[in-house]
Amino acid sequence: MRLLAVLADSGMALVAMLPAMSLVLQALKLEAAAKQGGEDADAQVAQVTEMMESMNYTGVIIAGVLLLVLMIANLYFLATRGQTLGKMVCKIKIVDLAGQNPGFVKAFLLRSVVPGIIGAVPILGPFFSLADPLFIFREDRRCLHDLIAGTNVVKAPRQG
Repeated sequence: MRLLAVLADSGMALVAMLPAMSLVLQALKLEAAAKQGGEDADAQVAQVTEMMESMNYTGVIIAGVLLLVLMIANLYFLATRGQTLGKMVCKIKIVDLAGQNPGFVKAFLLRSVVPGIIGAVPILGPFFSLADPLFIFREDRRCLHDLIAGTNVVKAPRQG
C-alpha cells in the first residue's frame, strides 16, 4: 500500500505538470522541424513559434500553480492527519511510535527533508537512497526515514 500511495502522489504531480510538458513537447516539435529542413519546415517552425509565443508560458504558470496547490494540500494533511493525498487514497497514515499524529516536524521535515539532504551527500547519498526503501522488508516494515523520524505507517481508521 505504501508503494501505491507513492505512485498516487507521483501521478498527481505528473498530472499537475502536464500543462508545462505540453510546452516542452511543442519546443521539441519546433526543433525537429528546424532540423528537418525543406520547404514545409519553415512553415512548421513559424506555426509552432507563433503558437508558443501566444501561449506566453501559460502552461508553465498553470503547472506551477497546480504543483504549489498540491504541495500545500499535502503539507497541510501531513501536519494535521499524517497523510498525503496518495496515503488518503490508499487508506494509510503516518503515526509516531505512540500511535499519534506525528505533526509537521516528524511527518515532513524528518521523513522527507533530512533524508533528502542525506541523499544529496556525495558517496553516502546513493547508498542511503538505495537502503532507505529496502528497509521496508524488515520485520517492523519501517524504512530508514521512519527510523530517523520515529514514525510508522499504519492502516488509517475509517473517517466519519
